[in-house]
Amino acid sequence: MAGRSSGSTRPPGPWRLDQPPPRGNTFHLTHGANSERAIARRAKAVRSALLDVAPWLAEPEYAPAVDRWERAEARALLLHDHITKTAAEKGTGAVPTRMWEQATAADRLAAQLGNTLGLDPTGKARLKAIAADTEVTMHTLAELAGEGQAIIERRRAELGGFEEEPS
Repeated sequence: MAGRSSGSTRPPGPWRLDQPPPRGNTFHLTHGANSERAIARRAKAVRSALLDVAPWLAEPEYAPAVDRWERAEARALLLHDHITKTAAEKGTGAVPTRMWEQATAADRLAAQLGNTLGLDPTGKARLKAIAADTEVTMHTLAELAGEGQAIIERRRAELGGFEEEPS
């Protein structure tokens, strides 16, 4: 073999197979949809685009749900990119069936989580309805609290300023 001494078992390159590869390498990545690092990197890009179209999701109470959606969307995009590249270079027949299934599942999960966050028309309408119901409920509770306070004040006036003893 050219460039190797006889009897050498080392592969060409800066590291050997019997040692861990250098940190940060991407030699093993096919598409990145199973790599925490690749998903996290893609999720950062997804977050900036998300907050441009849905600024309400920057509020802290949405953080756990947004994190789940970002990871799901990042995985779906990584799979989509890989399928698109493979299909363009080798044809759709070169994309394994399992890859199509993974991409479909990832897209479905991202869509469901996005709906929960109000990222599609149905989800946004549902969130608006919930917010409106909450506002009405809060208004009604405030009215009831006011009425209760008025009843207490009338009762105190009837009793001549004395509070009733608890029974």
